Amino acid sequence: MERDFKSEVYGMIGQILNLTSFDEINKWDEKAGKILEEITNSIEQLQKNNHDLEININVEKSMRAKMGFFKKIFSKNPITEMDKEYKNKLNYINTLAELGNILQDKIDFTPNDKNEKKDLISELKLKKKELGLLKKEISSSMTQIRQNARKESDSAGNSFGAFIGGKKYTAQQRRMIKHEKEMSLTPYENQKALIEKQILDIDKVLLWLEKIKD
Repeated sequence: MERDFKSEVYGMIGQILNLTSFDEINKWDEKAGKILEEITNSIEQLQKNNHDLEININVEKSMRAKMGFFKKIFSKNPITEMDKEYKNKLNYINTLAELGNILQDKIDFTPNDKNEKKDLISELKLKKKELGLLKKEISSSMTQIRQNARKESDSAGNSFGAFIGGKKYTAQQRRMIKHEKEMSLTPYENQKALIEKQILDIDKVLLWLEKIKD
C-alpha cells in the first residue's frame, strides 16, 4: 500500500497558522524536513524501479521482434502492462515531486527567529502593496470597458442601421454590446478575484506572524 504523502503534506501545511512560538516552528520544520527527505527517497527508489522496468521493456520488445508471426500473435504480450506500470510510476514521481516542492516552499516560508519574522513581515507587506496597485489598474480597465459599452449602447439607436431596422435592430445591437462587454470583463474579473484571494491569504499570514512570540 502506497504511503499517503499528500495527506501528510497538507496536514503539515494545515498546522502552520496554529504555531505560536519559534520553538513550535522549529519542531514543525524538523518534522516537515523528515517528510521531505522521505519523499525524496521515495522518488529516487521509484526512478530506479522505472529504470529497471524500462530495461525489461526494451528486452521484451527485442525478444518479440525476433518471434515468428504466429508465435507473436498467440503468445502473451507483457509489454502493455509493463508500459502501464511505467507510466503510473512516472505520474506518481511527478506527484511526489510537486508535493515536495510545496512542502519545501512552506519550510522556507516559516520564520525560525525574530529577524526572519521581521524580514518576512516586510516582504509580505510589500507584496500586498504591489497586489493592491495591480488591483487598482485592473479596476480602472474594467471601468473603462463599462464606460465604452455604455456610450456604444446609448448611441446604438442613432445609427443608420437603427433608422432602417427600427427598435428590433437597436435592441439586438444593445444585446451584442452587452455580450461583448461581459466577454471583455471576464478575464479581468478572474484576475481581480485571484488578487483579492492572494491579499486575503497575506493578511492571514501577517496576523499569524504578529501572534508568534519572540
